[in-house]
Amino acid sequence: MLLIIGGALMGCAGSIREIVKEQAIYRREHGIGLSGGAYLASKLVVLGAIATLQGLLFGFLGVAFLPPPDDSLLLQSGSTELLRHVGSAEIAAAVVAVTVVSMILGLLISALISNADRGMPLLVLVVMAQLVLCGGMFAVKDRIPLEQLAWLSPSRWAYAMAGSSLGVNYIRLTDTDPMWTHDREHWLTALGMCSALGVAMVILLALRLRTLDRQRRARRAARR
Repeated sequence: MLLIIGGALMGCAGSIREIVKEQAIYRREHGIGLSGGAYLASKLVVLGAIATLQGLLFGFLGVAFLPPPDDSLLLQSGSTELLRHVGSAEIAAAVVAVTVVSMILGLLISALISNADRGMPLLVLVVMAQLVLCGGMFAVKDRIPLEQLAWLSPSRWAYAMAGSSLGVNYIRLTDTDPMWTHDREHWLTALGMCSALGVAMVILLALRLRTLDRQRRARRAARR
């Protein structure tokens, strides 16, 4: 759980003030022809690469000091040592996933706020929410509305990836969760849901930047 929440913190902290602190620069460059799509793409590529590298380093350093899984969900056959290494890589992949999607969440929050000083309080709120909703601290299954809110949390799906690889349901005799079922389908489903959250946030982010562009054009037209 600490690896997942640590990844969420790294990803969100690196981007939560990225757009709001560049509003003046963005307005000036947009005025001379910079498209919102190009601006967003540049942020996603650069920050995505940084978040991926951070997640990989944090994930592999984290699993290096933990007992490896007994097997791999993605690799069905091979030597015991190879299966354990691939199992550890699956956990690291969960850390990368939550780091990257949390980075996109941070960008979305940055586009929604009007003052960079509001970013840090919101960062604390978002990370605490992901800690509660991941399901590792206490069960969220069958708890309304926590279970429904958890579907919108990157940490919920990333923890499901790690929990599935580790076979958490076999370790914890109580508060088990179907998402932690130790098989390939549940791992891939959790990865798919985490990716879908990231895509949805990118779409919302693009719509938000377009709205900001329209508002700026309307203000310029009103001054004339």
